[in-house]
This record gives sequence, C-alpha cells and structure tokens, in this order.
Amino acid sequence: PLPSYFVERMKQQLGAEFEAFIEALNGTPPTSLRLNPAKLGAAFEGTSPIPWAKDGLYLEERPSFFKDPLIYAGAFYVQEASSMLIGAAADFSKDLRILDLCAAPGGKSTLLAANMSADSTLVSNEIVRNRAQILEENLSRWGNPNVLVTCNHPRDFAGIHNAFDLIVIDAPCSGEGMFRKDPKVIGHWSPKMVQECANRQREILEYVQDALSPGGRLIYSTC
Repeated sequence: PLPSYFVERMKQQLGAEFEAFIEALNGTPPTSLRLNPAKLGAAFEGTSPIPWAKDGLYLEERPSFFKDPLIYAGAFYVQEASSMLIGAAADFSKDLRILDLCAAPGGKSTLLAANMSADSTLVSNEIVRNRAQILEENLSRWGNPNVLVTCNHPRDFAGIHNAFDLIVIDAPCSGEGMFRKDPKVIGHWSPKMVQECANRQREILEYVQDALSPGGRLIYSTC
C-alpha cells in the first residue's frame, strides 16, 4: 500500500484529479523507446507514435530488449515517454551550449544529442563515478561527437557564468514516480526523505543558476 502521508498530501494537491492519479500509479506503465535518427535498422511491431517526441514510439508489448544487438549499437534507447518532453521544451534550431547536470544513465542526454544542431555542444555531467561510466557508455553508443562527459559535483559549476544556453536538471528525488515500477521504493519513502531531497534540489539550482546565459532556458524535472 502507498504511504498514508503521501496519499493524504496528494489528495490535497490534486483534488478532483486524485482518483485518476491513483489509477495511473497502480497501472502498468507503457513501454516506450526512442529511435536513433543517425542509426538505421531498429524495427518493432505494434507501435504507435509519441505525439511530443518525433522519434518516440509506444510498444504494445515489452520485448527482450537486451537480446537485441541493436541496443548495444545505439540504434534505440528505452525511455519513458514523459521523459521525452524535454525535446519539445527547447528550441534546437539554434546552435546551443547545453548542460545536462544530473545525466546518468543518459536518456535525456541522448535525446538532447539527437535534437541539437551539428554545431551545438553538450556537457553531460554525473557526480557518481560508476554512474558516469554508464553514462559515457550510453553516449558512446549513441554516437554524437559533440558531447563531453564530466564527473563533477554541482558546486563545481558555481563559479561559471553565462556558459550555457540550455541547462537540464533531472534532480535527485524521493522517487514517487517509481512507485508503480518498483514496490521496494515505497518502503524507502518518508516525509523526511522528501524534505532532504527538496533541500538538495534547492542547492543544486543555486549552484548552477549563474551558469545560464541571459535569455537561456533551464529545464527542471524529477521522476
């Protein structure tokens, strides 16, 4: 069962939409992926397009992705459709300097790399070293040369000013978006954890805000 504090809080916040929220949370998440426009060959049966993602597809059934060699070639990336919204949240027709601050395992970074112009640059950062290695692997498979993977603490960006036209922060969070995928997450959840995550997210935003160029865009998200 969901934590009672969480349920009561969501009732207050969502009002008439609460029942639809609970129904979605208890349902089976749809399977979705993005094709790599630079690498052909991946094909799936029973698909429908994701309206806000030009290369995104919903699948009727979840295949054994990791038995398909094309996933290791970077021909597609398995990703929730909601995470693909960042592709519609920025103007990629311009040459951009982009920072993906909390980037592992690489879903949003591969999306940014697929959408950005040939003369844009993406700095894809992950503070945890072993996760940064996974990030590097996924971006290498994806195949865009204008990407730099870094392993820095967000505070390391605090002294940088006006460096990026687009900053994406998929901040560490308390994991409510994972409730429907992994029941173990429910057992780790607590109001204290939520507050700690909120404090951490606030710090991250403060560290990086000066790195955004005037007129630039900062996209902030959690699961």
